[in-house]
Amino acid sequence: MLKRTDTIAIMVDMQDRLVPAIAHNDELTGSCRLLLEGLGMLDIPLIATQQYSKGLGMTLPELQFYTDGKWIEKITFSCWRELAFREAVGALGAKQVIVFGTETHICVQQTVLDMLEAGFEVYLIADCVGSRFDTDRDTAIRRMEKAGAVVTTSEAALFELTEAGGTELFRAVSRLVKNRRY
Repeated sequence: MLKRTDTIAIMVDMQDRLVPAIAHNDELTGSCRLLLEGLGMLDIPLIATQQYSKGLGMTLPELQFYTDGKWIEKITFSCWRELAFREAVGALGAKQVIVFGTETHICVQQTVLDMLEAGFEVYLIADCVGSRFDTDRDTAIRRMEKAGAVVTTSEAALFELTEAGGTELFRAVSRLVKNRRY
């Protein structure tokens, strides 16, 4: 199970020139926003990446707040193959990683497979990943799960990290998910 002290989150390439081409992009963006807000409440560190920002643009404006305006620029599809990314992950000392973003069958999948090989416990947030076509997304999720990733959802991950009811943190997360639209 996810543990707050061992977990970081990785948001892959949620960029303003890429996301509009993704199937169900409104639902994807809404789910990512909910996840990011909850992760913020839980003080889970976030690393954001951008693939070739010159061509694919910046992180979506509605998600930039959660990145503190910081991201790691990359040209490799797998985030793990960028030195700056590996250094950022290493500095946080996490064993568990929550991964979400676009595109599921390219950058997300290659990152997940590399991080599994590097020994991380990877949690893929199924409602927070997207591709242009559902078949690419669905096939990639199955492949990552078969490789050892734990497939879960934003709401399940947030409550797992919350650990127990009856606390102010639980009430805050509960209020957040009760307002969920997607």
